[in-house]
Amino acid sequence: MDLMSLFLDESGSHESNHSHHQDHSMPMYFHASCEATILFSFWKVSSITGMVVSCLIILVAGMLYEGLKVFREYLLMRNTECKSKEPAGIVPDCYKKQKVEPLPHLCQTALHGLQVFYSYCLMLIFMTYNVWLCVSLLLGAICGYFLFAWKRHKCSSCLPNSCYTTNDHCN
Repeated sequence: MDLMSLFLDESGSHESNHSHHQDHSMPMYFHASCEATILFSFWKVSSITGMVVSCLIILVAGMLYEGLKVFREYLLMRNTECKSKEPAGIVPDCYKKQKVEPLPHLCQTALHGLQVFYSYCLMLIFMTYNVWLCVSLLLGAICGYFLFAWKRHKCSSCLPNSCYTTNDHCN
């Protein structure tokens, strides 16, 4: 049996060996359906009420993601001892030679892992290409930024933007 015969059915076409089962593919374009499977097989939406509830959950999830980013910055600022009088944009010596405390670093590491996982879950929700879910996620991120970002502690001489940020849009 050669490699091509593994991918070809009896008729010689590129149909999958699963062609006897239902096609469970989702549309790879934006659509406004009230039917969706969100993240897990048990989170299936098939009604307007279900879609509205799911959109509200996703809106809150987008807001909490923004809150998580601000919380990580807050913890980093709280654990950074920098009393430098350097002008903004210059990395002070205390930042360059800062001693890393194990417990706060472990906490930051765990929160970073949570943020990456969370961001991938939100990305997968967006990749359903369901307009209602995408708009809910976008509005959640906007509302979350509005609610949490103003609480950011600015200390440009301690944490220059070029060195560290939790504001990645990929995670």
